[in-house]
Amino acid sequence: MSMAVGEKVTHKMVSHIEGTIAADWQNLAYHLPLNDKGMIGVKNEIDNIEHSDRGSLVGQCKNMLIAWLKNDEQATVTKLVKALRDMGKNRSATEIEAMREVQEDPGW
Repeated sequence: MSMAVGEKVTHKMVSHIEGTIAADWQNLAYHLPLNDKGMIGVKNEIDNIEHSDRGSLVGQCKNMLIAWLKNDEQATVTKLVKALRDMGKNRSATEIEAMREVQEDPGW
């Protein structure tokens, strides 16, 4: 199934998120969520990401976003924006929405 124009999460969007909310990436993981295995599954994913990239919140945030994009065939800008708004990150959500205008092949 083809994704609607403006719904692909791009490298630029991932870079923006990791640069603005890296310290809160675990919360974003629960709002996306990372997998379909419920809270325990998301917690396990978070633990794996923390273990694989210790000490770098930006790296952990990026790895979480990439895991979400790979695991959710319907990972869209709309889902990302909703998750950000649910977290109270309205400015970041608005900035991501503005990036819809310029799409690139994310190449995940």
